[in-house]
Amino acid sequence: MIGAEGEVYGSARSWQSSLSYRYQHSERRFRGSQEAPDPHTAVNDINVLDVGISYELTARDGVEIDVPIVGMNWEMSVRQAQTFGGRFSMQARGLGDVFVGASRWLFDPARHPGQNISLGLGVKIPTGKDDVTDALQTFGAPVTRTVDQSIQPGDGGWGIGLRAAAFKMVGRSLTLVSTLNYLSNPRGTNGVPTYRPRASEAIMSVPDQYLARLGAQFPVWLKQKLSGTLAARIEGVPAHDLMGPSDGFRRPGYALSIEPGLAYYRSSNALAVSVPVALRRNRTESVPDEIDNPIPQTLGNGDAAFADWVLLVGFSHRF
Repeated sequence: MIGAEGEVYGSARSWQSSLSYRYQHSERRFRGSQEAPDPHTAVNDINVLDVGISYELTARDGVEIDVPIVGMNWEMSVRQAQTFGGRFSMQARGLGDVFVGASRWLFDPARHPGQNISLGLGVKIPTGKDDVTDALQTFGAPVTRTVDQSIQPGDGGWGIGLRAAAFKMVGRSLTLVSTLNYLSNPRGTNGVPTYRPRASEAIMSVPDQYLARLGAQFPVWLKQKLSGTLAARIEGVPAHDLMGPSDGFRRPGYALSIEPGLAYYRSSNALAVSVPVALRRNRTESVPDEIDNPIPQTLGNGDAAFADWVLLVGFSHRF
């Protein structure tokens, strides 16, 4: 988010607090890039509230901490082999994995007011539980099982977060912006059972994650300091991690989206809302898929549920 009043830079020895919210409802089942509809598909509802605070040490250097709070629901059909029953749900909520990092503008803001590049490095701390359990409904009595990996608040691994951002003002009315975030998780698996039938997927993986965004911000209503945003966005989980092993159960894949939005500035406050709409979704092969399916496409990829759209809301205040 560009700062209050549309400014990009903060002042030395100043603070910024932020709240961001993400909601997504995932129910479209994909194998590879092909949709594979199934009335028994597992459905996810994910709510994440991220509380952040950052401090500008100098005009170029800053530190930050982000604390996510999650509330998630996973719904599926009661199943025994190929016999299906009614729908039931499992939940997980609480503290997610905290991120602490530092960033630096490559160029002096005083000499480059209209363009710059920021690089950041941080640590993701495994503060979120990775082994939350709930009641799994069966055709007999309910049994206690770990909830699906997609709604575990944490992943159980220490991570290295790499962040890059850049902007360039074009004239007086257009700002080009880009961001690239990559979370590297060197740990292979976290020891948490999945209760899946394939031996290669018996334990949860600790996967890397990535997000890239390229777009522009432009004025919509100058008098009221209302701006529009439009960006291309891709986010996902790779099949092979940057560092460490990539075994265990994960759902690798990506969603490519177009992201329209609005941003409003008033005094030291900024409010932004955007809705990425998926253009392409692809559930790629995981390491277990590669091991169990040595000839590509013979048995096919695992599946995953994707959202049609995501709601993103962010608020920040500088003081």
